Amino acid sequence: AEIETTNEIISVTLGDRDATLSGFSIADLQPNETLVEVEANYEDKQWVAQSIKYRPINKMPERHLDQVRVLLLVDEGSLQLQRNLSEQLGEGYQVIHPPELIRDSEAWNRMGCWLGDFRETEYQWDIIVLGIGTNQLSKTKSEYQNVLKSWCAALERTGARKIWLPLRANDSAKAKQMEGMNEWASETMKELNIEVVLPDAQQPNGVEQELPDRIQQLIVTIKNVP
Repeated sequence: AEIETTNEIISVTLGDRDATLSGFSIADLQPNETLVEVEANYEDKQWVAQSIKYRPINKMPERHLDQVRVLLLVDEGSLQLQRNLSEQLGEGYQVIHPPELIRDSEAWNRMGCWLGDFRETEYQWDIIVLGIGTNQLSKTKSEYQNVLKSWCAALERTGARKIWLPLRANDSAKAKQMEGMNEWASETMKELNIEVVLPDAQQPNGVEQELPDRIQQLIVTIKNVP
């Protein structure tokens, strides 16, 4: 079988009709329904599989007419963000949330499942909104930036326009740390030529906004994508 990586397509022997997945043979797997993850070592000029995992690809809603498809990969307040964007962007946009909340790095190992069958026209993504890091607070600058680069590289194959949404701390004690992570993320996104939405501005005491600055900017940025 051919396994696509971020840099190349390699050939790996996955198994035969005796290999099973929940009672089914590999020969019974259908195209575009299962994500095959292979951990392999390169030995004696060939790839040797150490482990093989099969994950079902999530069936995302199809594109409706000429709607712009927007995928949210945000690890904090994502469901509220989906509601806000859907209301503000209107019927011309299809704002989609993965079938699970993105709360930790382990969840990101299932990214390939969230993307769905993006190679098919009706499932292609036009815009992917990224906002990752509320569970990365223990990482150093270089560690966090490497995580971001890795995830962005994995999304590159979708061909979607990517937009970075700054993180926001719900806990005031973490606000300063989150501010630093936003600066690290901004550096990385500019290096990768990914558009960055500005963080929320400080509001005077007692002043409440219907939508935070960064969400308003995100809406404008999405609408300006050609």
